[in-house]
Amino acid sequence: MTTRSAIRTTIRTELNDSGATPVWSTALLDEWINQAIRQYSRELPEEVQATVVVVANQSDYTLPARWLRVTRVEQPEDILRMPISGSRTTGAALGDLVDFQDRVRGTVAHGYRIFGNELILDPAPTVIGAAEDVRLEYTRVYAQPTTDAEVLATPDQDDDVLIALVASMALRWVAMDEAKRVRYQETRGISPGSQAYAYQARAEAAIATRSSRVRTSTLEVS
Repeated sequence: MTTRSAIRTTIRTELNDSGATPVWSTALLDEWINQAIRQYSRELPEEVQATVVVVANQSDYTLPARWLRVTRVEQPEDILRMPISGSRTTGAALGDLVDFQDRVRGTVAHGYRIFGNELILDPAPTVIGAAEDVRLEYTRVYAQPTTDAEVLATPDQDDDVLIALVASMALRWVAMDEAKRVRYQETRGISPGSQAYAYQARAEAAIATRSSRVRTSTLEVS
């Protein structure tokens, strides 16, 4: 179980930055850790299961925080709702938020669509009760730590991916400042830009390997 403090220490060791006068501030590394978690989540998102309590004759329900993609909607119990033709199942930019009123429902008796951050059931539930609630499966961005003692939500076995991503960001930051770049290259004997590229390639290779695996996951029930 890796804390933010622990992974930051590992990153400093990786970058040979554990001296009395570090090159990178704690605040910078913490922000890059969060950016790395977001980048990791786009490729290997967290899989989650949730129950949404329905209200009679209400069709719109707010999706959980940090959601990326809806993968399964069951409502009522044992009835699988299908995406209505032409609608989205993923988040989108503001310009992509289109209300597909001219959709073709075909033979779908129970469907759903996504608009903004809302799950819209079509038709809306007419009765309530545990058997009528929505059983939702979706992917989301992993939570970002806010304290040094907080344990990272990403899998421990993928710490190396986050370390490589942060190292790449840190070295690109150095490469953008001429004085820092020259000083770094003189003391380390290597260009920070080339090192940044190598770390990014390392992270992408690890993500590709993990993405290609056939994995079984236990969904978190929230």
